[in-house]
Parts: sequence; structure tokens; C-alpha cells
Amino acid sequence: MISKDQIETVDRTFQEILKNSVPFGGCLVVFAGDFRQVLPVISGASRSGIVSQFINTSYFCPRVAKLKLQTNMRVQQALQGNNPILADELERFARYLLHIGDGTPSTVSLPGDIPSDFISIPTEIHFKSSNLLELIRAVYADINNSSVDDQYFAGRVILTPKHKDVAVINKLILDFMPNRKITYYSRDQICDLQFRLQVPIELLNSIELGSLPRT
Repeated sequence: MISKDQIETVDRTFQEILKNSVPFGGCLVVFAGDFRQVLPVISGASRSGIVSQFINTSYFCPRVAKLKLQTNMRVQQALQGNNPILADELERFARYLLHIGDGTPSTVSLPGDIPSDFISIPTEIHFKSSNLLELIRAVYADINNSSVDDQYFAGRVILTPKHKDVAVINKLILDFMPNRKITYYSRDQICDLQFRLQVPIELLNSIELGSLPRT
């Protein structure tokens, strides 16, 4: 989510260009997002500084019509797939996340009865292990089976906030997979001089621009 200052800059720019003092110069603007998921990215800002940059603190926010999505599509997909147990699990987890977003769960105290902002996580979603390999085996239990399809990976994931941890986890997961692995690298332009000499300049230019000439 971007800072409200950036959105207000767009608002003032539209008003100036269109010579209209109403928000965004009278143009229809649609905002989409979830305040529970993505905070404004403000480099070096404090907690209060980040909160002050939410769009809902902007001067034009009272004039924005708010629409909420009411249907949990993951639950609907589980029901359509005749899996009521999964649907109930997804529904309960969604309610749990909403409670956290609303700030309703009670917090726990640190040793010495020191108050904190920490909350207790339900035991049914605990995974008690300090071993990363055990976590991978628990999430990808059948990864050694060479017959797993794309949906197998679409239905499970390990999340981590740091890129360095992502690289380690990805490598470990790939090591578990029995089939031959191929890595495809991408480039923004062609760097091999020998290949450049073999390709017509018109085609080379179009490739570097990200398109192909029409024939």
C-alpha cells in the first residue's frame, strides 16, 4: 500500500490539470486493498509515522464510498469440490484473521507479568519444531512422489518475510524432488555477441524491446 501523500499528490495534479476543485478533478478513482494486510512502506518511519500515512487518514477519505467483499472464494471452492471439512477449516481460519485485524483477541503477558502486544496462537495451527527440514516434510509430505501435479504445489506454501530465507527453503525443497531440475534464467537484453551477429538487426531490436515484428 502506498503513502497517502502520493495519492494526495495525484489528487492535486488532477484538480490542476482539469481546472476542477473536486477530488481528483471529478474523475472516478477506484482504490483496492486490505488495511489488515499491507502497511504503507515508509523508509525509516516509526509505527505512528506509518499509521499516519494510511489512506483512511486523508482529507478526501470521508467522500470515498466503501465497498466490502463478502464472499470467501476459497471456502466456496472447497464447497464446490465437495470438501465441507476443508471449507469449515478455511472459514474458521478466516474468522480468526479478522479477529486479529479487529484487535479483539486478548494479549499475553511476558515473564514478570510485563504486558505486551503478543497474542496466543491456537494450538491446532502450531508446528512445534526448530528443524526446517521437518517443516518442509510436514507441508510437502508427498514431494518425493514423482507423480505430484501442479495443484499439489498450488495448495500449499511456506511463507517467510526475508528473501535470504526464501532462497534456502527453495533449495531444500528442490533437493527433496526426485526428478531432474532445470533452471531458466531471464535477461532484459541479448548479451552473447556471437548470437547478435547471427540475428538480423530488425529482429534483435524488437526482441530487446520485448516484442516481435508482425509478419
